[in-house]
Amino acid sequence: MRTFINLSASAKDSADKEKIKELCGGKLQNAFERMTDEAFRILYLGNNIKIVDLKIVDSNVENESAKVHYQVTVENNQGTDPTREQNDREVTLIKGASGWVIDTIQMKGTDQIAFTRGMIF
Repeated sequence: MRTFINLSASAKDSADKEKIKELCGGKLQNAFERMTDEAFRILYLGNNIKIVDLKIVDSNVENESAKVHYQVTVENNQGTDPTREQNDREVTLIKGASGWVIDTIQMKGTDQIAFTRGMIF
């Protein structure tokens, strides 16, 4: 999960789309498979987002799936008014042949910011 978040914020070229997709399964993997290279370039490359902090709030593991509630704080230097944003998320992980992969990511609690320029983290 940490690798996915860090790679999402620091993607440098279109090859990173495949690296991110490899960390996913299920619904999220399907989303990356359907995403065009142009959409990935617009949403992920040169986004001027820096991960400041990533904190695991709670986790629950059951046989082949797990839910992890986390908070990610980002420094958003897009536009003319840089901001620091804290986002609450819950990720569902599924156990695959190569280990745990991300199935879904959703907002948690009162979080209102789902995506930064469409980027999932």
